Amino acid sequence: MKLSSKSNLEVASILGNSPDHLFFRCFPFDGMEADMDETIIIELKDGQCVATHLIREECSSMLIRQGEPLCLGCFGNLHMREQDSFRALDFELDSARYLVAVYEFHNRIYTVGQDSAALRLEKSGWIDLLKVDVDCDFYAMAVDPSGGLYVAGSSGQLYRSIGDTTERIELPTNADLFGIAITIDGELYVCGERGCVFVGNGDQWRDLSDPDLDADLHDIKFWRNYALVAGEEQVFAIDDTGLVPFAAVPAFSLWSTGKRLWAKGARKIHFIEDSNWQPFDFEINRLVPVDNSLIFINFMNRQRAKRTDSLTNRFFLLSVGS
Repeated sequence: MKLSSKSNLEVASILGNSPDHLFFRCFPFDGMEADMDETIIIELKDGQCVATHLIREECSSMLIRQGEPLCLGCFGNLHMREQDSFRALDFELDSARYLVAVYEFHNRIYTVGQDSAALRLEKSGWIDLLKVDVDCDFYAMAVDPSGGLYVAGSSGQLYRSIGDTTERIELPTNADLFGIAITIDGELYVCGERGCVFVGNGDQWRDLSDPDLDADLHDIKFWRNYALVAGEEQVFAIDDTGLVPFAAVPAFSLWSTGKRLWAKGARKIHFIEDSNWQPFDFEINRLVPVDNSLIFINFMNRQRAKRTDSLTNRFFLLSVGS
């Protein structure tokens, strides 16, 4: 595929080493839908687009490893940047299990996804992490201070794996669980569809859900002294009484770069560093090479947004061209 100045991109995720060094994971957009067969990685430094890479595969997730982006192909391949290009590491799964997120804990790579995929990367490829038969889709993973790995998924299913042992952690809900985070003291925070929130130690839980909230909760992040959750149209803080409005900014995901916290909604990105939220509004107009093609990058928010049912991925439009 050759991108032209009339092409559009949709941004699926943004990560960074610092507020001034960001990576955008995007998909070409043509007409009414994004072309999910190719992924574009855009690197931004100090407000300038310094590199653009084309990966000829759908990459469903990305992490920053040793300062460089590592992209996860939706069926198991990894794409690692080396110098000026991405090198594909062939770890594609034998079965078509769509993978949605990639993690690094204690220098090991993990992933979760559809069809009970909770996997760890070994030299021979991906291996199943859980030692029991599981029937669900997994959406999120976290690690506790003792090295236990928690995976959260559909129908209220939550599992803990450590060594060769896997146990089901019972939660009083059948809601899909989209986010999980663990404090340095080992306290678990879990969120999911229809405003469900649980806080506990795996044996006892406090139900802080808001049954009247007409929104799913997609992500949990600890920032300063807050436990924050992305609630589609706003960000909530979790306290002993439940969900408390924290910021009236749209958010399907939260992430931090240093002291700055970011919220990515369907249409816009906001960030907070001191005390005030600011929109991530700016433009960059520059020709950048993509596999011997030239695309005209125009970073600016637009009024149109696309939502996909591909698990919990959420996109907003990134205009390319004039």
